[in-house]
Amino acid sequence: MKICLIQPYDARRHYYAMIPSAGLASLAAVCGRAGHSVRVIDALARRLSPERVADLTRREHPDVAGVTFFTPDHAAVRETVRELARITPRPVIALGGPHPTFEPEETLRSIPDADVLFLAEAENSFPAFLRELEITANASHAALRTPGTAFREAGETHIAPAPQPVDLRSLPRPDWALFEPEKYPTAPNGIFSRHPRVAPVIATRGCRFNCSYCAVGRMLGHTVRTRDPNDIAQEIAELRERGVGEIHFMDDSFTADRDFVLALCEELMKSNPGLVWACPNGVRLDSLDEPVLRAMQRAGCYSFAVGIESGSQQILDSMNKGLNLETVTEKVRLVRRATNIRMTGFFIIGYPGETASDIERTIRLALDLPLHRANFFNFTPFPGSRIYEKLKNNGELRDLDYSSLYIHKIAYAPEGMTKQQLEELQKRAHLRFYLRPRILAGLMSEVKSPAQARTVIARAGSILFPHGHRQ
Repeated sequence: MKICLIQPYDARRHYYAMIPSAGLASLAAVCGRAGHSVRVIDALARRLSPERVADLTRREHPDVAGVTFFTPDHAAVRETVRELARITPRPVIALGGPHPTFEPEETLRSIPDADVLFLAEAENSFPAFLRELEITANASHAALRTPGTAFREAGETHIAPAPQPVDLRSLPRPDWALFEPEKYPTAPNGIFSRHPRVAPVIATRGCRFNCSYCAVGRMLGHTVRTRDPNDIAQEIAELRERGVGEIHFMDDSFTADRDFVLALCEELMKSNPGLVWACPNGVRLDSLDEPVLRAMQRAGCYSFAVGIESGSQQILDSMNKGLNLETVTEKVRLVRRATNIRMTGFFIIGYPGETASDIERTIRLALDLPLHRANFFNFTPFPGSRIYEKLKNNGELRDLDYSSLYIHKIAYAPEGMTKQQLEELQKRAHLRFYLRPRILAGLMSEVKSPAQARTVIARAGSILFPHGHRQ
């Protein structure tokens, strides 16, 4: 069958990062291995309108068009699907990703032209659906026989149980030739990179923890699964041959399995000498020790983020973070003492139940720790998270605008605070952190090109002047 996989783009959004989809690259490889013809339309990289996406899809004459999306992409995906449904002959339209996984009924209701949703990981369920579709030539009948799908038929919604977690070691390497990551603009997930050509790699999936603001465990499971270190190293070698100079591991739990990290670092040192890489999604501080840190640095790691979230132990406990402030201080100082790895502290402000005093404690902690950078993100009630369900059930998310569920927008303010106050507190936090000689000098040393300087300025502007960046 002919398959067209689509990464959407919304011209109204200010994108914090622009990176190719590792998930779609993996799905494309699985479909290719099953004998299907696969084309990728990366609307994000090319800034394509829904009409343009549909036009390019029409030229491919696909049997199935698949679109992946996160919650803030909802409006753009709805428009894209509407355009795809006008193609003749009409392809089967499939949606996947976090939002359809956690809001299947709402997705099917608000995007009525979608034929089938794929819940959680799709590397097993999507090829299974394609096999059934070849037999039945009917999307609903094929979905009914496929685990981990949702669809509507005759006004009734059918939601199958989520599929079993994918065995990562059975998957082919992602098909990066369809994305050409070496041609992407220099706008990776982390603000800084040492090379203008950066590609994402995913080495593990899943998270053992159950933080109330995060849905990763529900999406990918609470067991951390790892790929074969040799397979990861080969993927990186192939990316480097394409002209990619830096790798960003986008894992949610990169350092959770100590033996795996040490084995991967050993493999990278042998097969990819001179590699530079980072972990911009963040690592758990309580998973770090000196041997792991030194191995990461020797293998080429020069930067990672650490999820600290709050300077208030009460708020950390409310988040179910499973982390205490003593450990935070101890581990951040260990990283600084044992390595030259640059650290970005991740903090959340505006969490339910938080006060201005709690936010001040968070700012003070960020100032006291030997961090190189800090991001003070607005609390975002993402679908799938336990706190989202709680707020929704309490009626606190009425008239929620999905496009506002983005880390630099304010979708929610805790009781006793306004969104304007939160915006001012976020601005003040960043200014207090960055307007210090040591921090400014460190940032200046990281800027490697005019393009990178423009990215830094644009992202600073999106934080300090958010109204001017709401596209």
